[in-house]
Amino acid sequence: METLKELYHYFVEKYFTMDMSSLENISFDGSGVSLPLMFLGLYLGIVVAAFYAIYNKRHLGDAVRHIIYTGASTPESAKTLTELGYGRNTAIRSALKYGTAMRKYVRCVEDDEAFSRIGLDEKGFPPKIRTDLNNSHFYIPEEKRIEAEIRYEKKGTSWFSFFAILIGGTLLLVAFIRFFPDIMMYVDNFVGAIKPDSNLLT
Repeated sequence: METLKELYHYFVEKYFTMDMSSLENISFDGSGVSLPLMFLGLYLGIVVAAFYAIYNKRHLGDAVRHIIYTGASTPESAKTLTELGYGRNTAIRSALKYGTAMRKYVRCVEDDEAFSRIGLDEKGFPPKIRTDLNNSHFYIPEEKRIEAEIRYEKKGTSWFSFFAILIGGTLLLVAFIRFFPDIMMYVDNFVGAIKPDSNLLT
């Protein structure tokens, strides 16, 4: 653990911290500049968001589109995960647990029956139900179909675009780290060149 901490501090100090003592006309609070580290955080955020969007629309979206394709649009036509071909798919099973975002569109017959049987609690909230993923039947109501199709639309998302973002972002990050000190030096020189001479004002 200590070795990992040492590597982290070395990496941050070497690549994401700039000594501002050499700048004469620009001042920052603290001993270093955190902008490169903030840029790294932004880059990682974009990469994670892109990965999640593709995973959500392509992988989870396949299940949504398959439910619609099979015609499971009513409690009578609802199907189990095994019938849909996702009986052992861990990601789909997790996404169909009660309370997840996907369940905004995908209804469960057994959960609906439990809700109507139990009713709301004393505070007016629906009860917490543990969905039996092995035996429950799922469907997407017709009134939710279009919304689900738009939410999980596959068009415009591909792993090629993800890797393009990953490679392009990495190149920009490396260039930013490489040229950031020079950019700050140029800015400092520019500020010094346009700043009025204090001796002339006295």
